Amino acid sequence: MEKVLYENGGGMGLILTNENESDFINEVSLKLHGIELKPNDFFDLDGLFNHPIRYAGVLKDEKNVMCFHAGDDENLFEINSYYYCFYWISEHRIANKYKEGTARDLNWINNKWK
Repeated sequence: MEKVLYENGGGMGLILTNENESDFINEVSLKLHGIELKPNDFFDLDGLFNHPIRYAGVLKDEKNVMCFHAGDDENLFEINSYYYCFYWISEHRIANKYKEGTARDLNWINNKWK
């Protein structure tokens, strides 16, 4: 497992190379502004993603990090699985990290992440 900060403001994420998702991510449900987010549900994080992607669960070593499976890239030798991650602070507050030492705090206000 490699924890990454994606280029061009892509935020924080994970890359699993020939590894099992269940070794690093627990299937845990969370609530976001009254909606229960269950593992394997597809969600666009209220427009933060361009289209719905699969919520996988939370990181095992950091229980407040939500992981969303964005897709796989496969070649002859390896399978890379890509995830976007957000910190879950509360039902109405999340955060993302775009570079070391900083984070963007998002609050659910008037039915939008601001």
